[in-house]
Amino acid sequence: MVASVTLIIQISLLCLFRLMNITNGQYRVMQGFQVGISELPYMASLRIKGLEHNSRIGAGMFCHATIIRNRVLLTSAYCIFNRNQDDILVVVGNTYLKGMSHTMKVLEISDWRLHGLYKYEGLPYDIAMIFTESDIEPVEGSVGYLPLSKDAIKPNTHCLLAGWGQSNPSTQQTWSNIPHAIWLRTVSKLDCHMYTREPGLICTKAKKNIGADFGNIGGALVCDYKFYGISSQVASDSSLATFTEVRAYSKWIRAAMYLHFNGSRNGIMALRSIFSQRPLILAISIYVATK
Repeated sequence: MVASVTLIIQISLLCLFRLMNITNGQYRVMQGFQVGISELPYMASLRIKGLEHNSRIGAGMFCHATIIRNRVLLTSAYCIFNRNQDDILVVVGNTYLKGMSHTMKVLEISDWRLHGLYKYEGLPYDIAMIFTESDIEPVEGSVGYLPLSKDAIKPNTHCLLAGWGQSNPSTQQTWSNIPHAIWLRTVSKLDCHMYTREPGLICTKAKKNIGADFGNIGGALVCDYKFYGISSQVASDSSLATFTEVRAYSKWIRAAMYLHFNGSRNGIMALRSIFSQRPLILAISIYVATK
């Protein structure tokens, strides 16, 4: 079942990637188009409990998240910093922010972990993992898992970013009822580091004030049908957008899942750097290597 849904996700993404305009053999970044949950079933929204059914568009929503496996989602640490997990819900399987559908699931959070070295509004270590109380089972056309990338991103790669961030700059609303997607082009690691002065990031290029914005925080940067980056903060005066590179935190991701499903949930609420806990990581590495 999981394999079939994964195949459907890849086919849907393939269709979206083929929508890219090509002029004289060159790709041209599009300025946004509507998409549905059937095309991007890994998308989830984080909402404040008690407001998720409000009639106002986007009521209660404050960030995006991405389903990577059963009961596990990745998002930005910025999204959950200093929040109470008992006040937050995860919503999956629904295209529209306003209203409900028969495929929509509202999930309680059992635990979450943000990187222990993250500092509020900082770019480094901007990654967090959310664990739901109930199963997130794949459902054809509405719920699926996005596979994590194991490869480094190449410059000039065209990637997809989608979310409920408002695509119309003339409106005062933060959220759009229907998700929109946009194509972004990656820049070189050197240029990204020159801009951010920080490691573990992916930078994308777009026209000024077009592309990723505040309304996309926590969303997935998808390249070649895989999860490459988590949308971070965007400077309004810059044409570059930054994403936390998923590949750079692969050990942290594995460790966080191991501690949740096999260790004590209350033992370590926020993992420190993988380099600052050598005994812990050695034990986890032995476990991973023997799996």
